[in-house]
Order: sequence, then C-alpha cells, then structure tokens
Amino acid sequence: MEQAKRMRKLICGILAALLLLAVVPFSALGANGSTPNVNEMSEEDKQAILDKQAELEDINKEIKDLQSQQNRITSQQKDLNGQIKQKQNDVVALEEQVAVLDEQITTATENIRLLSEEIGVKEADLTERTDYLNDRLYTVYVEGEVSIWDVLFSSTSLTDFLTRYDLMSKVVDQDVELLNGLKVDRVLLDEDKYELEVAKETLEADKKAREEKAAELKAQQGELEERSSKLSTDLKALEAALDEQEAATKEIQKFVKSIQDK
Repeated sequence: MEQAKRMRKLICGILAALLLLAVVPFSALGANGSTPNVNEMSEEDKQAILDKQAELEDINKEIKDLQSQQNRITSQQKDLNGQIKQKQNDVVALEEQVAVLDEQITTATENIRLLSEEIGVKEADLTERTDYLNDRLYTVYVEGEVSIWDVLFSSTSLTDFLTRYDLMSKVVDQDVELLNGLKVDRVLLDEDKYELEVAKETLEADKKAREEKAAELKAQQGELEERSSKLSTDLKALEAALDEQEAATKEIQKFVKSIQDK
C-alpha cells in the first residue's frame, strides 16, 4: 500500500514537471499578454528544456518498468509465503503424527516386555513340570518304585488291579495333559509376542517415513524461505532505484523553477 502511494506520488511529480516544461516558453508573457517571450529565452535554455523533457520521459518509462517488476516480485513473494505457510502446517501435522506413533511404540514395547515376562514364567513352569513328570515316570517305570507288579500283587482282585492301574494311568495322563497345556500356552504367548513385534516394526517404519517426510518438507521450506529472502533483496534494490529516479525528478523540478525564475 505504501509503495503504491509512493509510486503515484512520484509519477504525479514527473507529470507536473513535464507540464511545467511544456508551458515554460509561454510563462514569460508581456504585460498585455499578447506576445510570448519565447524569443527572449536563450538557445541554451531552450535546448536544456528539451533535454529535460526527454530525460523526464525516460524516467517515466523507467519508473513504469520498475513498478511492473515490483508488482511481479510482490506477487511472487506472496505466493512463496503461502507455500511456506503450507509447508509449516504440513510439518506440524507430521510431527504430531510422529508423537502419536511414539506413544503407540512405547505401549507396544511395554506390552512386549510384559509378554516376555509371562513367557519366561510359562517356560519356567513348563521346565519344572517336565522335570517333575520325567522324574516320576523314571521312578515308576525304571526304578520300579511303584511297578505294575506292585500294583498286581497288592490288588485283591482283578477288578482291584484294573482300578489301581487305571488310576495310575490317569495320574500320568493328567500330568501329560497339563504339560501339553503349558506348551500350548507358551505357543500362544509366542504368537502374541510375534504379532506385537511385527506391529511395533510397522509403527517404527511408519514413524521413520513420517520423520523423513518432515525433514524433506523442512528442506523445501528452507529453499522457499531462501527464495523469499532473495525477492526481499530484489525489492530493496528496486526501492533504491526508485529513490534515484525520485531524486532525478526533483532535480529536474528545481531546474524548471530556475528557468521560471529568470
């Protein structure tokens, strides 16, 4: 807005100077206003006025060109600032997503730790039960502490023998069933742990991708800011050029006034 006002003021000054130069030859009329004093002006002043008119016209063209450049650069800078703002918003959104992923990864890591502890407990229980069952089977069937003959001779009848043998077999079967149940539990826990580890790896990959995208956007933002800074430098150069044209216009205005005052 300030630049536009300044530009209008400068152009008005140039037009005023051109108008003054156009009427200078007739500004020194006689007392009765009938005869212009153009012939009273020296050839040097006449040529100087023509030179200044040409100079003002050149200045006017230069100012219009500078104004066109200024408008173009201002438009480019506005577009760049919009892009920079969008990059900033995208980076913030990605950083927020990364923060959420961090929380999910932390939760997954904690769940994996808990499952690992539970698997450790199951493995210890499984080892203990296996050792216990192996010891009992060894005692029963190898050392013969409670052999089938003991069951046979201590039985009072065939029915009693079958009943005792069936009970002994059921005890062993129960131990085996418990052992198998522990194995199944451990397998299920291992599967849960594996799924969590896969999910964690997926989260970490997603997080890495978003971090890389955020870094890429920040790099693009830096490039845009660098371009915007260069445009600001160009605008300052245009401002300096306009200052020079304004100073030249004022010098011409002073010259016109000096001619009028003769």
